Amino acid sequence: MPEWYPELLASVSSEVHSGRSRAISAANREMLLSYWSIGSELAKRESAQGWGSKVVTRLAADVRSAFPEATGSSPQNLRYMKSFAQAWPGFPMLQAPLATLPWYHQIALIEKPSDPEPGSGTQLPPSKTDGLGTCWPTTSRRSSTNAPA
Repeated sequence: MPEWYPELLASVSSEVHSGRSRAISAANREMLLSYWSIGSELAKRESAQGWGSKVVTRLAADVRSAFPEATGSSPQNLRYMKSFAQAWPGFPMLQAPLATLPWYHQIALIEKPSDPEPGSGTQLPPSKTDGLGTCWPTTSRRSSTNAPA
């Protein structure tokens, strides 16, 4: 092998790694935008038409039937999508870091109590922004996840 080969291998490996990371981030962002859009639609229709959990259960079954290879369409996940859209109404306009968090972390943020117990080590930002331009919800996230869908 030529003596420059290890440098070439390192460069190519770095580019492959970087490209994979960018692809995963882009796929995650698109998934979150889709979940937010679905949740927003569910929230709008529910508030306008007052339907209940049977619609979410039926929708989950129909989506699973239409896309049997896909995951993430359980009734619980659809309710999380609705809660996600309600907790982050400006999500499509938000930039990193919120838009780059995986779905599981988004659920953890939604379920985190708004008023942590003193001394628990858990604190949420006191205002609508955290000083970094990240918009935080001003309503209780806990109550929206427990509401019937």
